[in-house]
Amino acid sequence: MKSHNLGILAHNEGEFRELENLTSIDYSFSLLKEEVPIYGANVYCQDITKLESASLELSWYLYNFRNEERIGLNTSYGAGIFEKNIIGENSSDFYLCFSPDGEDLVGLDNFSATLFTSGLLSSYSVTAAVGDFPKTSVSIDALDIKHVDVGFDSYFRPGGIFTFFRPDGTSIYVTAGTIDLPPFVGSIPNQLFVRPGDIRMDLGDAATALFRLPESCVQSFSLEITPERDRISYLSERVPSNRKIRFPIPFTVTLEINPSEVNDTSLEDLLCQRTTQYMNVVFGKTPCAGGVWEILCGYSMRNIKLVSQDFSMPLNEDGNMTFKWEGQIGGFNDQHNGVFLFKADTYEGVFSTEDETLFDSEEGDYFSP
Repeated sequence: MKSHNLGILAHNEGEFRELENLTSIDYSFSLLKEEVPIYGANVYCQDITKLESASLELSWYLYNFRNEERIGLNTSYGAGIFEKNIIGENSSDFYLCFSPDGEDLVGLDNFSATLFTSGLLSSYSVTAAVGDFPKTSVSIDALDIKHVDVGFDSYFRPGGIFTFFRPDGTSIYVTAGTIDLPPFVGSIPNQLFVRPGDIRMDLGDAATALFRLPESCVQSFSLEITPERDRISYLSERVPSNRKIRFPIPFTVTLEINPSEVNDTSLEDLLCQRTTQYMNVVFGKTPCAGGVWEILCGYSMRNIKLVSQDFSMPLNEDGNMTFKWEGQIGGFNDQHNGVFLFKADTYEGVFSTEDETLFDSEEGDYFSP
């Protein structure tokens, strides 16, 4: 099966939303087996007791947070990256749709699908590096995977009637309910990629590092958020009835640079200060006619702390230094800690409470082209 045969629909808040600019789709599941010894046999009696995990892994080219909004992340000022509908108890269903060989999925009005039920976000990450397009990756933790066989009940047609059941026997939709799966339209033209030269950043309190930032040449940026959940199960159920989030939610920010200037800072000073910082990473685009640089979207990481600084100098190569910060996401209404997304029309007030500027005017604020 080829990539043009595949697509993802997210179903939440009563709507189907197509995910765009996908670069990879992977899914897997694992079963927890309990080995029970018995008298008179040298082998264990194995019994599958429960589904340990069923995950859907997705990656896409970052552009303007359309996919982030469609899976339920917050991009408006007033709350952090997670809202209750995506990180709490309300889950989403995800449809991996595929067309017959030789036919594009875009524009097709009937197709087969695999359903991932009751999916909750279990990880979110973004990476940007010199010479590559920024990419976002997410992992979805599902309760069940439903394959639909071709020739039986495989084709979902607009107005078709079908019902899927969860492992505990309850139906996802009303019995014989009508579900209209919208046709795929594909990505919007000219809205695919952010170029490395169109990424800017601002790091507050940059003196709390042995090398100057962001005057040094930034080579890569990465952000990783991995929520932890407590699975709550009852004796009469085969699957968890709840997967409550565990606060605070940790996240890490990593920068790789080519060192240039050294700060007048010692390791003892760093141990003594232990101050928190903020970091703003902004994605935009430069018009071909040489117009004004335009903001598309960005991240604001608040109250992060530098935890490590590694230096490497291979023979006959430039030295690279890796900085790592850690932070925590607080409650849904916490404005001082965590990760905040913003779009071009909603970034007012998003940036650090210490410095409301978007970024300095120095050339060092640019990623290398």
